[in-house]
Amino acid sequence: MKILTSLAFLILALVFTGCTTAEYQKMQHERTRLREIYEDARRKHFNAPTEIKHAVIDSVLGTWRLRSIEMKEGDVSEEILAATVALDASSRKNLTLRFYRDNTVPRYEGINGSIVISGPLTVGLRRIAEELYPLLILLRGQGLSPAEFLLEHSAAELYPRIVNLPLSISVDGDRLLLTLDGGMTLTPDGWAQRGGIRCAFQRMKEE
Repeated sequence: MKILTSLAFLILALVFTGCTTAEYQKMQHERTRLREIYEDARRKHFNAPTEIKHAVIDSVLGTWRLRSIEMKEGDVSEEILAATVALDASSRKNLTLRFYRDNTVPRYEGINGSIVISGPLTVGLRRIAEELYPLLILLRGQGLSPAEFLLEHSAAELYPRIVNLPLSISVDGDRLLLTLDGGMTLTPDGWAQRGGIRCAFQRMKEE
């Protein structure tokens, strides 16, 4: 009887140990899975901005000809500014922007007749809610500031002292849109959104 009792206890102990080992392994697998999910999310979170920036640079490489400059709709009536934008557009019919890499450094070159500018560029990111939106930032280098080059009169209206030009960017095939946001202005009715200025470019075929 004692032998049978001891054997029963041994069997129960083995079964309990087996269950405990199986539960422990299951918990370990779950911990490992959750850790992998966490590490993957962390990598994506930290790598996303870098990947977006590289993708933006890659998308604009090449030469682009200016096709139009226009007012972007806003909350403020700006007839005078619209007129200066039209003036800018008429004086920039042959304006081109070239984006390239000098070794690993992204750069731009702008040509409009005898006017030539050049300098480095970078990409910034603006977070709105959970989305990241890229900004192409033309840093002042040689020649006029990028704002004076692209938007002589209208840039002075929007940003009197702008040096490094932050532009919202959109690339759709061979079409490039660069938008200088107007920011906010104080009106008799309170703060209102200014329209900003949008420059549309067409990709030129490389010879």
